[in-house]
Amino acid sequence: MRAAQLDREPLCRSCLERNVITPASHVDHIDGDSHNNHPDNFQSLCPSCHSRKTAREDGAFGKTRGAG
Repeated sequence: MRAAQLDREPLCRSCLERNVITPASHVDHIDGDSHNNHPDNFQSLCPSCHSRKTAREDGAFGKTRGAG
């Protein structure tokens, strides 16, 4: 699934929204549900954007939503 997503969308979606061209290497679950593997729930991101999104949504890597 990861390879297929990166083939479909090789550039970071978040960077492109800011008119910045950055290769993507991470595949993100848009809704944050790692069990929702529908292709419409994937977006390609660069490591920086993926880290920012995860920190914004979960507080940081390794934390579970609602925990704390």
